[in-house]
Amino acid sequence: MRELLTQLFSTIPLEHPPHISWLAHLALLLSLPLLLILGSRVKGDRMVRGFFLVLLLALYGFFIFLDFSWQTSLPFYHCRLAMLFFLFLKDGSKFKQYWAYLGIIGPIVAFSYPILYQYPFFHITNLSFILLHQLLFYLSAAYLYHQDNRIQLSKRSIQIYSFGLTVVMAIVAAGTGGNYGFLLELPILNTSSLWFNSIFMSLLLALGITGVQGLFLYLKDGDNLVEERLL
Repeated sequence: MRELLTQLFSTIPLEHPPHISWLAHLALLLSLPLLLILGSRVKGDRMVRGFFLVLLLALYGFFIFLDFSWQTSLPFYHCRLAMLFFLFLKDGSKFKQYWAYLGIIGPIVAFSYPILYQYPFFHITNLSFILLHQLLFYLSAAYLYHQDNRIQLSKRSIQIYSFGLTVVMAIVAAGTGGNYGFLLELPILNTSSLWFNSIFMSLLLALGITGVQGLFLYLKDGDNLVEERLL
């Protein structure tokens, strides 16, 4: 048990992040539609939220007490912010609705282009990367699927939230030198212009949130139509 905990919270990094095979990569992506189906049938429960919170506390406990870095440990990544806001914001608010939408997009992006930490796979950072994204996706899907259709975001609200979030991340990234929100170095495009990356990410976020909102409205309307026919 002691060796297990030592490895789980090790502060000795590897030379390179652990490799994810194509099969593991595919399994991560395929886990999301399964979680979406599960979320459409279950409203989420306290046990899942409790495990989610314990994992989050363990991750930040490691960052704060064992391996703190201004460049990587702050919660200014899209998914980390979504995790915090989703847990602590009051249900029914439009702001929480935004973070729940982001809780759908974030894990899809993370599992499509996984960037693991330079620690063994069985380490709190990498285990949390997998499990927290999956739990965030499930909880967000369950919340959105069972949320009242009247609580929706206008395109203007989505644009304002997306731009405001990106500005905050840009300030933090510029001040710390950390690649928060991929704003200092954008993957795939490999651009390092803070201005370009900020504008690009704001637009991408707004389009993504709008698309996810439309998708959930479509899915919920389809299920309601099936239920009415069955009745």
